[in-house]
Amino acid sequence: MDEAMVQLVAAGEQGDRKAQYKLGLIYYHGQGVERDHYKAAEWLEKAAAQGDFAANDMLGACYYMIGLDYYCGTETEQDYAKALSYFHEAADRGLLEAQYALGFNYALGIGVEKDYQQGFAWLMEAIEQEEDTPAYMVQDICRQYGKPGIVKKRIVGFKKK
Repeated sequence: MDEAMVQLVAAGEQGDRKAQYKLGLIYYHGQGVERDHYKAAEWLEKAAAQGDFAANDMLGACYYMIGLDYYCGTETEQDYAKALSYFHEAADRGLLEAQYALGFNYALGIGVEKDYQQGFAWLMEAIEQEEDTPAYMVQDICRQYGKPGIVKKRIVGFKKK
Protein backbone atom coordinates (compact mmCIF):
# COMPACT_ATOMS: atom_id res chain seq x y z
CA MET A 1 0.00 0.00 0.00
CA ASP A 2 1.45 3.38 -0.94
CA GLU A 3 1.85 6.23 1.54
CA ALA A 4 -1.20 8.15 0.30
CA MET A 5 -3.40 5.09 0.77
CA VAL A 6 -1.95 4.48 4.26
CA GLN A 7 -2.81 8.06 5.22
CA LEU A 8 -6.29 7.78 3.72
CA VAL A 9 -6.99 4.55 5.63
CA ALA A 10 -5.71 6.17 8.85
CA ALA A 11 -8.02 9.15 8.32
CA GLY A 12 -10.94 6.83 7.59
CA GLU A 13 -10.28 4.80 10.71
CA GLN A 14 -10.25 8.04 12.71
CA GLY A 15 -13.74 8.80 11.45
CA ASP A 16 -13.02 11.19 8.59
CA ARG A 17 -16.22 10.94 6.55
CA LYS A 18 -14.65 12.19 3.30
CA ALA A 19 -11.79 9.69 3.61
CA GLN A 20 -14.29 6.89 4.26
CA TYR A 21 -16.27 7.86 1.17
CA LYS A 22 -13.13 8.05 -0.95
CA LEU A 23 -11.97 4.64 0.31
CA GLY A 24 -15.37 3.23 -0.60
CA LEU A 25 -14.99 4.54 -4.13
CA ILE A 26 -11.43 3.27 -4.41
CA TYR A 27 -12.46 -0.26 -3.44
CA TYR A 28 -15.63 -0.16 -5.53
CA HIS A 29 -13.74 0.80 -8.69
CA GLY A 30 -10.52 -1.04 -7.89
CA GLN A 31 -8.38 2.09 -8.22
CA GLY A 32 -4.87 1.02 -7.20
CA VAL A 33 -6.30 -1.88 -5.19
CA GLU A 34 -8.13 -5.05 -6.07
CA ARG A 35 -11.83 -4.34 -6.62
CA ASP A 36 -13.70 -5.37 -3.48
CA HIS A 37 -17.37 -4.49 -3.12
CA TYR A 38 -17.46 -5.82 0.44
CA LYS A 39 -14.68 -3.47 1.60
CA ALA A 40 -16.26 -0.67 -0.41
CA ALA A 41 -19.56 -1.24 1.40
CA GLU A 42 -17.82 -1.23 4.81
CA TRP A 43 -16.25 2.17 4.17
CA LEU A 44 -19.36 3.62 2.57
CA GLU A 45 -21.52 2.45 5.49
CA LYS A 46 -19.24 4.37 7.86
CA ALA A 47 -19.48 7.53 5.78
CA ALA A 48 -23.25 7.15 5.29
CA ALA A 49 -23.71 6.71 9.06
CA GLN A 50 -22.24 10.19 9.41
CA GLY A 51 -24.76 11.64 6.97
CA ASP A 52 -22.81 11.46 3.72
CA PHE A 53 -25.58 11.34 1.12
CA ALA A 54 -23.25 10.43 -1.76
CA ALA A 55 -21.96 7.47 0.27
CA ASN A 56 -25.52 6.37 0.97
CA ASP A 57 -26.33 6.46 -2.74
CA MET A 58 -23.14 4.60 -3.65
CA LEU A 59 -24.03 1.94 -1.09
CA GLY A 60 -26.95 0.99 -3.31
CA ALA A 61 -24.55 0.12 -6.12
CA CYS A 62 -22.30 -1.84 -3.72
CA TYR A 63 -25.20 -3.81 -2.30
CA TYR A 64 -26.41 -4.60 -5.80
CA MET A 65 -22.97 -5.88 -6.83
CA ILE A 66 -22.71 -7.98 -3.67
CA GLY A 67 -26.19 -9.28 -4.40
CA LEU A 68 -25.06 -10.27 -7.89
CA ASP A 69 -22.12 -12.15 -6.37
CA TYR A 70 -24.55 -14.21 -4.29
CA TYR A 71 -27.06 -14.52 -7.13
CA CYS A 72 -24.55 -15.83 -9.66
CA GLY A 73 -22.20 -17.54 -7.25
CA THR A 74 -19.21 -15.73 -8.74
CA GLU A 75 -17.29 -14.61 -5.63
CA THR A 76 -19.31 -16.62 -3.13
CA GLU A 77 -21.48 -19.69 -3.00
CA GLN A 78 -24.78 -19.08 -4.77
CA ASP A 79 -27.44 -18.00 -2.28
CA TYR A 80 -30.63 -16.44 -3.66
CA ALA A 81 -31.93 -15.42 -0.23
CA LYS A 82 -28.79 -13.40 0.50
CA ALA A 83 -28.81 -12.00 -3.01
CA LEU A 84 -32.37 -10.77 -2.65
CA SER A 85 -31.57 -9.28 0.75
CA TYR A 86 -28.83 -7.19 -0.86
CA PHE A 87 -31.09 -6.35 -3.80
CA HIS A 88 -33.66 -5.05 -1.29
CA GLU A 89 -31.04 -2.83 0.34
CA ALA A 90 -30.07 -1.45 -3.07
CA ALA A 91 -33.66 -1.06 -4.29
CA ASP A 92 -34.63 0.79 -1.11
CA ARG A 93 -31.91 3.28 -2.02
CA GLY A 94 -33.54 3.72 -5.43
CA LEU A 95 -31.17 1.65 -7.56
CA LEU A 96 -33.04 0.89 -10.76
CA GLU A 97 -31.22 -2.37 -11.53
CA ALA A 98 -32.04 -3.74 -8.08
CA GLN A 99 -35.70 -2.81 -8.51
CA TYR A 100 -35.76 -4.72 -11.81
CA ALA A 101 -34.02 -7.68 -10.21
CA LEU A 102 -36.52 -7.83 -7.37
CA GLY A 103 -39.45 -7.43 -9.72
CA PHE A 104 -38.39 -10.31 -11.91
CA ASN A 105 -37.37 -12.57 -9.04
CA TYR A 106 -40.71 -12.09 -7.30
CA ALA A 107 -42.61 -12.58 -10.57
CA LEU A 108 -40.65 -15.72 -11.41
CA GLY A 109 -40.38 -17.06 -7.86
CA ILE A 110 -36.58 -17.21 -7.86
CA GLY A 111 -35.27 -17.18 -4.30
CA VAL A 112 -38.67 -16.18 -2.97
CA GLU A 113 -42.21 -17.44 -3.19
CA LYS A 114 -43.74 -16.35 -6.49
CA ASP A 115 -45.60 -13.10 -5.88
CA TYR A 116 -46.83 -11.22 -8.94
CA GLN A 117 -48.07 -8.25 -6.93
CA GLN A 118 -44.74 -7.75 -5.20
CA GLY A 119 -42.92 -8.23 -8.51
CA PHE A 120 -45.18 -5.79 -10.26
CA ALA A 121 -44.78 -3.23 -7.45
CA TRP A 122 -40.98 -3.31 -7.78
CA LEU A 123 -41.14 -3.03 -11.55
CA MET A 124 -43.49 -0.05 -11.22
CA GLU A 125 -40.92 1.57 -8.90
CA ALA A 126 -38.42 1.21 -11.71
CA ILE A 127 -40.86 2.65 -14.25
CA GLU A 128 -41.27 5.76 -12.13
CA GLN A 129 -37.56 6.42 -12.61
CA GLU A 130 -37.21 5.52 -16.29
CA GLU A 131 -40.36 5.20 -18.31
CA ASP A 132 -39.35 3.45 -21.56
CA THR A 133 -37.33 0.30 -20.93
CA PRO A 134 -39.09 -0.89 -17.78
CA ALA A 135 -42.52 -0.52 -19.36
CA TYR A 136 -41.78 -2.99 -22.11
CA MET A 137 -40.11 -5.32 -19.63
CA VAL A 138 -43.17 -5.22 -17.38
CA GLN A 139 -45.40 -5.87 -20.40
CA ASP A 140 -43.34 -8.93 -21.29
CA ILE A 141 -43.42 -10.37 -17.80
CA CYS A 142 -47.16 -9.77 -17.45
CA ARG A 143 -47.91 -11.25 -20.87
CA GLN A 144 -45.73 -14.25 -20.14
CA TYR A 145 -47.57 -14.98 -16.92
CA GLY A 146 -51.09 -14.34 -18.10
CA LYS A 147 -51.71 -10.85 -16.74
CA PRO A 148 -51.77 -8.62 -19.87
CA GLY A 149 -54.82 -6.68 -18.64
CA ILE A 150 -52.83 -5.25 -15.75
CA VAL A 151 -50.36 -3.79 -18.19
CA LYS A 152 -53.00 -2.01 -20.25
CA LYS A 153 -54.60 -0.48 -17.17
CA ARG A 154 -51.39 0.57 -15.43
CA ILE A 155 -48.85 1.32 -18.16
CA VAL A 156 -50.66 2.58 -21.25
CA GLY A 157 -50.49 6.33 -21.08
CA PHE A 158 -47.95 6.25 -18.26
CA LYS A 159 -45.84 9.38 -18.26
CA LYS A 160 -42.90 10.12 -16.04
CA LYS A 161 -43.80 12.78 -13.49
